Amino acid sequence: MQIPATLYHGSTVSNLTSLIPQRTLSKDIFIGNFVFATADKLLAVMYTAPKGYAVIMNSDYPKPYIIINARAISYVESDVPVFIYKMSGMPFKLTPHLELEVHEFVSANEVSVDLVESHESSIEAYVKNGITIYFVDDDTFKKVILVKQDKVIMDSLVPYVIHKAG
Repeated sequence: MQIPATLYHGSTVSNLTSLIPQRTLSKDIFIGNFVFATADKLLAVMYTAPKGYAVIMNSDYPKPYIIINARAISYVESDVPVFIYKMSGMPFKLTPHLELEVHEFVSANEVSVDLVESHESSIEAYVKNGITIYFVDDDTFKKVILVKQDKVIMDSLVPYVIHKAG
């Protein structure tokens, strides 16, 4: 597989001019120090979900969505500004993570950032990029995982709507 010319990295860290490789575990085994990036900007946006939330991301099921295992209010209260960094694919190679090689690329070297897109929150980033947001309880989250995009379950989910004050 050829490395795309442009890649994206989602982060909660602001004002980065370069991305530095970080210690990486896969299934609790150290696989190296890497910068991760994707050619799919929507996936980079979805990777900005605050830490600690289980999510299911899909950037192409006929419409991109993220399913978040949480109550909306708790997620919104923990949400922070997010940044989407755009960079050249030149220093990257295929990921060592099995089954992610279509979406994920890694670099063991520091990578310069070409452009940054900032958002006040991950929710804002999802909405501005056309990603439908679903907040679900534990049981529903488990069902979605088990049946993998079952149309009946997906059609039963209620999209999150941002409520503006005032």
